[in-house]
Amino acid sequence: MADTLRASSTGLKLVNQARRKKGWSKSSEIWAKEALTTKATLKRFWGRTAILQDTFKGICKAVGVSWREVVEEAEVPEHADRKYTALIKQGVPDWNRWRESQPYFRVDLNGVDLRGTNLKGVDFSDTSLKGADLREADLSHAILVEANLINADLSHANLSNADLSRTQALATNFTGTKLTGACLEDWNCNGATTLNDIVCDYIFLKARKQERCPSNGNFTSGEFTKLFHKAISSVDLILRNSIDQVNTLYEAEKIKIKYSLEQKYTVALKACEKKYQSQLKAKDEQIEIYREHNANMCEIVKLVASKPIEWNIKSELLESHTMESPTVVNVQGGQVSFGGDINTGEANVQYSSVQKQNLAEAVAEIQQLLKQLENTYGNKETAKVINTLKSGGVEALEAIDHPLVNILMAAIEGWAEA
Repeated sequence: MADTLRASSTGLKLVNQARRKKGWSKSSEIWAKEALTTKATLKRFWGRTAILQDTFKGICKAVGVSWREVVEEAEVPEHADRKYTALIKQGVPDWNRWRESQPYFRVDLNGVDLRGTNLKGVDFSDTSLKGADLREADLSHAILVEANLINADLSHANLSNADLSRTQALATNFTGTKLTGACLEDWNCNGATTLNDIVCDYIFLKARKQERCPSNGNFTSGEFTKLFHKAISSVDLILRNSIDQVNTLYEAEKIKIKYSLEQKYTVALKACEKKYQSQLKAKDEQIEIYREHNANMCEIVKLVASKPIEWNIKSELLESHTMESPTVVNVQGGQVSFGGDINTGEANVQYSSVQKQNLAEAVAEIQQLLKQLENTYGNKETAKVINTLKSGGVEALEAIDHPLVNILMAAIEGWAEA
């Protein structure tokens, strides 16, 4: 059993179905080349004769069938289990040294009780652990490549960073098991595999820590269980007729692709949000600038409107003309009104020094506001303010014949031409 294997009658039925799908005969030359063997060895295989273990595995692999489903389990002496159990309980270093000296020996630890045992880094590759009790065992960094864990109980065990490549996990209990960093390449499980309350941040779909899933970030709480339950429910890994063997690699790849798309969508969404937030911010800033601009224009208009100027005019006319009552010219808010009379033969313009000062102050303040507007918004915005003044009060101001008015007009025209 250590170096040779032979097929069971049930296993040959599986192989027969698989080779028919490929269109190969039982002694196909193509099959022999794929398995790196000879046609004569294929005949021995079909005759259920024991052949070398590596050759046996190659024949099964060439037709896509798990050799474990084909091999006939040899009877093992009763003392073998006790012997291996005693060896493993001596410690992982002793066990691993023995395994290195027996690389092709298939160890039978079916039903072994290793509850709570420290098995960190143990080499259980190609080991049969059917029905084994491994509850709460520390199997972190363990090598379980092609191990048989069918019906084994690994509830609350620590399998962090363990290599479970091509492991048979049919009807295995993984309740509460830690699987963060474990490699699950081509592992086999089915609907009877218990994956409740799995503790897992991420896994690897390829050996040597390749193909991390998810590629970035971690699984959320319960997400690993949810995803693999969905995969198992959509693809029964061992069909009822026990003919077609299917592994979870395809579904695992689907999970990986799903995560990749979700992550790319999230990145794109954040980029769009950032872009539109920047645009909205710029728009808000522009609106605020226009508000300040309008406030300054309103301030200038209010300033002109808040400077009332009254003129008492008595004039001597060359032509014969009389008007009753003194004439009053009132300039306020850019509007001019007349009232009163003008006495013939007299011309006298009366205005107080306070009125003169008010007009001069108005001109100075307007010039200052126009200068501030130009510094803040440039010539374009200043032109808008000047146009506003022109439309409202320039014509009325020009109707007043006074030096200070001329100064005001010159200031406005100067700003318009600048």
